[in-house]
Amino acid sequence: MAPPAAPRCFSFLRQAPQAAATYAFGPESGPMDPEYLSILMCPKTRGALRLATPAELQRANAAAARDGQPGEPLEAGLVCESGTLMYPIRDGIPILLIDEAIELGSAGDA
Repeated sequence: MAPPAAPRCFSFLRQAPQAAATYAFGPESGPMDPEYLSILMCPKTRGALRLATPAELQRANAAAARDGQPGEPLEAGLVCESGTLMYPIRDGIPILLIDEAIELGSAGDA
C-alpha cells in the first residue's frame, strides 16, 4: 500500500531537494513560498503571520539596540497580524517562540 499523499499545503516538500532548499527565509533567499507562510501562525495570538517590512525591521533593531541586546541586526522577521509582535528569522529559520518575540508596539510609537 502506498503512503498517503502529503497535504496540498506541503506541496513544496515534493519538489527536488535543491528546489526545496530555496524556501529558506531571509533577504538572500528571495521571497518565501506563500503556501508555506499560510500554514504558520503566531504562537501567542494564533493569528496569521506575514513578512516584516523594512520599517518594522528598523523599529525592531532600534528597540534591541536601545535595550542593550547583543547580536547582529535582524535582516528578516515575521510579524503577527496585529502588528505588535515580530518573530526573528535567524540563519533562514523563523524563531516562533513567544520568549523570542520582539515587541513592536503600535505604528504610532515609532
